[in-house]
Amino acid sequence: MEVFLHLGAHKTASTHLQNALTDHDEALRGQGIACVDLVYFREHLSPLLWQMQHGGDRDAARGEANRILTEYADGASCLIVSEENLLGRAVRPNAVNRFYPECEANLLNFLDVLDAPPARLFLATRCLETYLVSAYVERLRHSWVEGFSAFLAGTRPHLLSWARLTARLIEASGGLPVTVWRYEDYRDIGPEVARELTGMDVPLSDRMVRRGLSARGVEEVEKAGRAGRDVVAEKLVDKLVRKYPKGADWPAYDPWSEDERAGLRERYASDFARLGEMEGVTLITP
Repeated sequence: MEVFLHLGAHKTASTHLQNALTDHDEALRGQGIACVDLVYFREHLSPLLWQMQHGGDRDAARGEANRILTEYADGASCLIVSEENLLGRAVRPNAVNRFYPECEANLLNFLDVLDAPPARLFLATRCLETYLVSAYVERLRHSWVEGFSAFLAGTRPHLLSWARLTARLIEASGGLPVTVWRYEDYRDIGPEVARELTGMDVPLSDRMVRRGLSARGVEEVEKAGRAGRDVVAEKLVDKLVRKYPKGADWPAYDPWSEDERAGLRERYASDFARLGEMEGVTLITP
């Protein structure tokens, strides 16, 4: 059975792509392609992967995870797994300036579940100017962070690199090829991305998966956190998204200076160009 592994990254329209695969599961199954539903993965497989890495009975957890995937595939000739959380958290205090510091360990842990290595990895990139802001807002949905600087945890954004991250994934996986595209191009190339992943034409929805939180909304969440209110529940963020939706009336949260913004954009352009020069990397571009 051939396996294709889509690793996100976070905040690069992964949910939109995953929804398309789920919506067309029957058609894909008819062509011998099984796409693991994300909710199913997180409910049944994520706990086993956690046990494998954190002191549980590794052999028993691995065997159960393998059994679940095999049963889910149900004889399919191709299995597609799309789970951005396999990369881990983008930035951590104990790994300053190392993008997704846990990605190698997490990837190897998952690969150990499979009977054979995946045929290919898939990864989307995004300019850190908007990526880190979006990741920060997402973090606020789940846990209190004392401001954007605390979220960065000492990391200097201009030192983070998608090209270096991709190189680490290739090395950790034993040289697997990687298909890469830009989140910024997704509206134009989404159908091609889906086709590369599945080998089929998969219709993509025009609907927005989730409306973002505006600068005013972020300000209100931060204010609530400082006042000691419970901001872990997503209800507060969802309420503020409805009250202060990102758009013309409520601008997006923007913590950058003009120089920082320009520097991150320039860095992203050179970083993506470097990806195109790397052995084993295939770019999807408009």
